Amino acid sequence: MRAPFSHKYLLSRLNYNPKTGIWIRLAHYKGYAGHRMPSGYLRIRIGKSRYLAHVLAWFYITKKWPSQIVDHKDNDKTNIKWSNLRLATCMQNRVNSKCRIDNKNKLKGVLHSSKNSWQAVVTVRKKRIYLGSFNTPHKAHAAYCRASKRYFGKFARGA
Repeated sequence: MRAPFSHKYLLSRLNYNPKTGIWIRLAHYKGYAGHRMPSGYLRIRIGKSRYLAHVLAWFYITKKWPSQIVDHKDNDKTNIKWSNLRLATCMQNRVNSKCRIDNKNKLKGVLHSSKNSWQAVVTVRKKRIYLGSFNTPHKAHAAYCRASKRYFGKFARGA
């Protein structure tokens, strides 16, 4: 995707500190740039448009508009330090997500099937892979974590 403005223009408007993840305005209203959205992401206005701070950080450092999703390694939307950002496909970004809030057992990849039976599953390329049935949710979760690491490598997230 083509950048909506030049890298030079971005540098004339904002300063990004890659070690802290803090954005500072250089023109007009000086001071910290951006505001938190209800989703937790930081959004920064440039001209009449708004941009996600982590996407701008990618452009600021690489001088290229991101070709994929900019993923937060630690899954903390407020952490936009350069060391925490990486490009990811949609699937990699989804795999790196936290456990769904409606998951009652709070363990990713674990389904409660009966009183003493917990199933472990992992989804790869839209296909659910059954990993086995276990007598505790933690054993099922351990199986999920091993499979997730095998299928997704550095994007795997257990929690």
